[in-house]
Amino acid sequence: MSPNSEMTCLIHWTDVPSKGVRKKIIATDKECEDLAKMLGVVAFRQVEASFEITRWRGSGLKVIADIVADVDQNCVVSLEPISSCEQEQAEWFFKSEARSKKDIDNEAVLQIDPLGEDPADLLVEGRVDLWQLLIEHLCLMIDPFKRAASVDFEAVYNEVTDPSASENSKASPFAILKTMGKKS
Repeated sequence: MSPNSEMTCLIHWTDVPSKGVRKKIIATDKECEDLAKMLGVVAFRQVEASFEITRWRGSGLKVIADIVADVDQNCVVSLEPISSCEQEQAEWFFKSEARSKKDIDNEAVLQIDPLGEDPADLLVEGRVDLWQLLIEHLCLMIDPFKRAASVDFEAVYNEVTDPSASENSKASPFAILKTMGKKS
């Protein structure tokens, strides 16, 4: 599912002054609903991002964002609702596209240091979409396997594997989940 047409905030590198520019995105109720469907969570109660966009290496951009999201999810074990407030800072670098045929070397090998910094992304048509950056980072921020604090696998595992328990419950990995369901 792609974001709706209202969920876009394009910034062209030529619109960014040398001292930089600040932009803020505050999602409306409809946008929060669309984001929840898109990212497979129960609901977003709030999504905000404050962006600081500055020039980088001539015709490139550096984008720093402070992102806050209040999200409702279901526990992947017990399905009980969980509310959390996620906060992170993200940083992206964008460079302009190659300008001439000589800038593109089809035979060049791209070497990336796995422990080093990520290479800069390309500015497509000289611009970047802040909403798209926000959505992509929300995907990284949200724990897809969120567990409620009451879910304690260790305690349940110890109960099920207790020597006084029957051999059948030790043999079945579903016995732990069955025990957990009875406690809820």
